[in-house]
Amino acid sequence: MVNGQQEGPFTKQEISNKGFSSNSYVYSKELGNWKKISDIPGFFSYTEDIPPPPPQSTPPTYKPQNTGPQNNSNYSQSNNNTKTYHTHQKQKMFSKPFSFKGRIRRTEFGISMIIYFLFYSFLIAVLENGNDEVAILGLAFFPLFWFLWAQGAKRCHDLGHSGWFQLIPFYALWLLFAEGSHTINEYGEDPKR
Repeated sequence: MVNGQQEGPFTKQEISNKGFSSNSYVYSKELGNWKKISDIPGFFSYTEDIPPPPPQSTPPTYKPQNTGPQNNSNYSQSNNNTKTYHTHQKQKMFSKPFSFKGRIRRTEFGISMIIYFLFYSFLIAVLENGNDEVAILGLAFFPLFWFLWAQGAKRCHDLGHSGWFQLIPFYALWLLFAEGSHTINEYGEDPKR
């Protein structure tokens, strides 16, 4: 999957041309489960521009998606017997900080809170000590609050709850310490994978 969306099927050459790295995950019926490209011997016939693999992590378990009348297998064979694969890439922190969709980890939420309080404190200090010329900085509160609410909603999603749960008093403290679900839920895949 790429950014929470399943991609593919692709041939090895297409995966190479699209710029997937050795850190990306692929799935095929032949492999039996999601595997890191770097863990598949001879997947790429070249070694240039492939970074070393990151620290080991377990790939996400595959959950079939209903694709309607099309072939629902994750491995398909084209007319010339070329194997095709589906791909998955790890979600990066702060990839979409103003979006209300998806899930984020405790770490990203905690860093988001620190960023929010630093900018909030800075804006308050400037506005209290400034004159009418710096009053325009008050508009900076809107994207700051948007950022806080978006990150909070995604953290609620990681626990399997609606983003509206963050309106509960002191719920932000729970969001800082509660462990998210380790499986795919209605809001997306586990951001730790």
